[in-house]
Amino acid sequence: MFVKIIQCFLFICSALIISACATSIKQASSKHLKNIKAPRSDAKEPLITYVFGANSKYQMFQGKHLALPAAKRQQLASVYYLRQYQHELELDGDIMQYLRYHSSTQNKSSNAILINYRQHFNQLPVKGAGVSVLMNANFQLIKLTTTLADTIKYDVNTDITVLSESDALRVALKHLTKADIAKQAIAFDDKSGKYIVTKAINTWQLTAPVAISKVYFASKTALQLAYHMSLRASSPAHKPRHYGYVISAKNDKVLEKKDYIRTDSVRK
Repeated sequence: MFVKIIQCFLFICSALIISACATSIKQASSKHLKNIKAPRSDAKEPLITYVFGANSKYQMFQGKHLALPAAKRQQLASVYYLRQYQHELELDGDIMQYLRYHSSTQNKSSNAILINYRQHFNQLPVKGAGVSVLMNANFQLIKLTTTLADTIKYDVNTDITVLSESDALRVALKHLTKADIAKQAIAFDDKSGKYIVTKAINTWQLTAPVAISKVYFASKTALQLAYHMSLRASSPAHKPRHYGYVISAKNDKVLEKKDYIRTDSVRK
């Protein structure tokens, strides 16, 4: 009889332990889902994306009543959350030394606020790299998305500039039209700060001046200086085309071509 009582007691204890373990596992899983650090890209990719959700261990921004313009309060709130999560990104120092404010939007129906920052290196933007902070109307964090290049991991070619801006434009135009273009056919407009092509190229016709900017481009092995430009053109079939090009500043290599109309891209 005594043995049966002991067996019954052990059975009840085992059941309680199993139930407690199951509850603990469920809670841990829920916490993990809330405390997101989920890679959205393959580790071999040059730009790695992480998504973070609101975490209860961090306090929410308390400055919504500050006597400041709304745009300023939005930026303060976004910087507040970025500094909370910078250790998750394993960044040294202040995260804001890597980022520059780019834009902000607010959804008219939900009033959700989206603040965008671009990653910079040596005072230049890293193509495609940045951080987005999504908050509700009360400045409570909803989601923080980061797409960053590891500027320490990669070999960095910072001071190699062989091509000029106009040379880089000629490389992009040759890639697009399959025809060479003379240097004399490209003119720089001082007023707009953009380039103009004065004649058609192999039945292609540029329909807008071309703005060119220096950027850093993250490949799988290096972070290199490059030129980024947007080409609006009319094709031989007289159809509008809009392409984005990234050309290496040290040679005539096309690092990236993106079709903004078809929304597909080729990244070298």
